[in-house]
Amino acid sequence: RSSAASDVYKRQVLAMRQMEEVLADPAAREGGLLNFARMVMQFRDEEELDPIIARLAGVGCTDRRYFEFAVRRLRAQGDMERLCQTYQEAVAHYPANDHLLVGLARTHKTLGDIATSERMLQDRLAEKNGRSRVVANALSHFLQSQGRIEEAISVAEGAVKLFPVTDRPRQLKRIVELCRRAGLNDRALHACEQLVALDPSDGEAPLALAELRAG
Repeated sequence: RSSAASDVYKRQVLAMRQMEEVLADPAAREGGLLNFARMVMQFRDEEELDPIIARLAGVGCTDRRYFEFAVRRLRAQGDMERLCQTYQEAVAHYPANDHLLVGLARTHKTLGDIATSERMLQDRLAEKNGRSRVVANALSHFLQSQGRIEEAISVAEGAVKLFPVTDRPRQLKRIVELCRRAGLNDRALHACEQLVALDPSDGEAPLALAELRAG
């Protein structure tokens, strides 16, 4: 291990020890516990988050980071009922956060409440006038999972320009694949033309485009 790397490691060990002292203190404040949780995420096994999350819950923490840690652990544990409850609490505190709402919608779907999951995604996308790539992407995949391929394609098509340019080829490839699966060759052709224009270095896209043009 190099001298610089060794110094970094020593600082990390020292910081973790200091944070452990924070956790051991019954009067530890929310901010200290949240910082410790962040360090555990970086340097230790995620299971070690559990007592910190319990402490934060005990003091009534509603910080966004607390909810992110809590849902991560509940998802890993497979506790869908508590995951749903925690997401509901998080969304109540952060109603404008699309990531939390999508997480709640997906949890409803996992629990079998398909109608609620779709309603939440459709309503949020309507509220945003279609301008949320997080929600649009989640809704498109939801519709695909329900066999509603053409609807999934329409949502995905409308969301392509919401993604950073570097992420658009992946979105367009998915649209091409879905369109071909659904026999919508004109729409597949249009998406493939966009893909080739966007990423000429993609070796597969020109071949797919030639196939689509050949009919």
